[in-house]
Amino acid sequence: MWITIQKFAEREEHLQCDSAIVVVMSHGVFDHLLGIDEMPVNFHSFVSCLNSKNAPKLIGKPKIFIVQACRGENYDEGVEHISEECVDGPLFSPLFSIFSKYIKPNNNNNNSNPLNASSIFRNAPSPNSQNYFNESQEKRFQKRLKIEKVPTFADILIASATTSNNVSWRNSATGTW
Repeated sequence: MWITIQKFAEREEHLQCDSAIVVVMSHGVFDHLLGIDEMPVNFHSFVSCLNSKNAPKLIGKPKIFIVQACRGENYDEGVEHISEECVDGPLFSPLFSIFSKYIKPNNNNNNSNPLNASSIFRNAPSPNSQNYFNESQEKRFQKRLKIEKVPTFADILIASATTSNNVSWRNSATGTW
């Protein structure tokens, strides 16, 4: 597991990607995960493999970790809860109705929305044209480039099946909790 995440951190494809999503389904204890070799991997070190220092091609891009593993030995006994079954559909109708004024049907292939991509970029120069950058624009652009510090642990989201110190429960009919 350790070697795999380190190799993943170095992948050239990250330059063309918008995010990285890592899903771990394993066994674990408080702050360690167990790989198929049963060697414990510190979870914090595992996540650090994709931080700004160790994976510079992912700077400014979301790094999402979804972890299905125990995080301790305590058992969550759960609580009883009576809920109504919800059918998909009407539940979201009020939410989407507030957007209806922005959604216009396109009945005759004429775009009634005056703000579209072709109107915005119609007069923009192509990157291949000679007028895209003239020399003075290029010099001003280069002067604006500067080295800046970015947080080492930024844009990282960790979703865990359970909280610290607890085992992760699985129910084959309803999922994990």
